Amino acid sequence: MGSVIANPALKPVQTTDYELGFTQALNERRTTALTFSAFYRAPKDEIETYRFLDAYPVSYLAYNNIDFGTIKGLTLAYSLSRVGDFKMRAAYTLQFATGTGSGPNSGYNLANSGNPYLQIPIPLDFDQRHNIQVNLDYHFQSGEGLYDGPIIKTHSGKSIELLANAGINLNFVATSGTPYTVQGNATEGDPNAQNVGIGIAQHYSLVGSVNGSNLPWQYRVDMKVDKDFPLTFKGKDKDHEGHKCDVLVYVAITNLLNTENVLNVYHYTGSPTDDGYLASAEGQQATPQQTSPKAFVDQYKIKEQDPTYLSLPRTIRLGVSFNF
Repeated sequence: MGSVIANPALKPVQTTDYELGFTQALNERRTTALTFSAFYRAPKDEIETYRFLDAYPVSYLAYNNIDFGTIKGLTLAYSLSRVGDFKMRAAYTLQFATGTGSGPNSGYNLANSGNPYLQIPIPLDFDQRHNIQVNLDYHFQSGEGLYDGPIIKTHSGKSIELLANAGINLNFVATSGTPYTVQGNATEGDPNAQNVGIGIAQHYSLVGSVNGSNLPWQYRVDMKVDKDFPLTFKGKDKDHEGHKCDVLVYVAITNLLNTENVLNVYHYTGSPTDDGYLASAEGQQATPQQTSPKAFVDQYKIKEQDPTYLSLPRTIRLGVSFNF
């Protein structure tokens, strides 16, 4: 494999960015609104691996400003400003992202093989067609005429607003899967990975077009419950107001439903946990030739379980923040 050398003649990437939209209030109080926006982004002179042919004394690989792309789409959003204790926002984004390369090394295999560079727009690695977000927030306010939650009466007749400045926030996100390229033969792990591991040949063939398949949809619900405690510290004398501090106690739960989202897959099987090599003809032939076939299979299965291919499980955090 050829190494890529630096190119001091690189130009800065240029980006043309347009966005046009409008917001329409849906009632006289302007508490609800509908927003529509369309966007268009066109980067050019992006950096990509390129083979400089007929160079003296030999051809070589270096970075060059040859890639371009187009990202376009629209967003439709509905917002409800706080009415009483409740507010919400919902948004849907439709996006199309195409280009000749998704990064400076996406064309490395093509350049290293000596084939001519084909500037054909294809779906980019971050082409996420659909994005849906819904945020719901319910927080009790504090003060006479604003607080409408439960109240505790003390023996002295004082009223304690039990849930003042407390509430819950729910955030729901659903996104369509990003594209990937299907392999026609089994290889060890991901052929695009930097460290392939145990020395198995990584020559692979493609099925269909580059980035012609998509990962599954991803869903996640996050929740945060919090309560704010305003505190005032007395000053040294009567004329000094003292220091004020807000103490926020919260419980934040990410991936509330413990959903197992697929973030990446092995390109031969489309599975996040099995690259298909051991069951393939190549694997069946190579396994008996190992020093210890059983140890090879056991350790290979461990290596297949890449934690970055699946989303994190439910995570619960308890925290306190101070605002002076």
